[in-house]
Amino acid sequence: MPAITEERCRACSILGGVTVETETEAAEYRRLLAPQIPPGDDLAAPPCVPPWKLAEIEKRTGRPCPRRELTDPDNYLVAELCNLSIPEHTRHLVQPWLSARIPSRARRVRLLSRLAKTLRAPQVIEHMFPSTSSRR
Repeated sequence: MPAITEERCRACSILGGVTVETETEAAEYRRLLAPQIPPGDDLAAPPCVPPWKLAEIEKRTGRPCPRRELTDPDNYLVAELCNLSIPEHTRHLVQPWLSARIPSRARRVRLLSRLAKTLRAPQVIEHMFPSTSSRR
């Protein structure tokens, strides 16, 4: 399975594919997906998961893609939880917030699982703890 990067997702046929604009982008897409992609070409990569899994995901979630963004309208609970979880002075509010809004223990567990995955995402970690290379 190809690495799931921002570039890989942008090139996905589910999201409409991408027009490769620069030689730098072309080099990245050649590395990830298409050995002969030059700048200016359109690229629509196959989904990163098999068709049977996509059908299962869409049936369960109503979305054709397994990827979620914090800004997705149906992901607002995890976004709110992130906003509470990241600052040290509001972390203690996560459990009362969950208990007040989500009566189902099973649903709370699913939300906390999504929150944990989100907080471990490389983009979130880089935002919270910028590497020295990004500070230059």
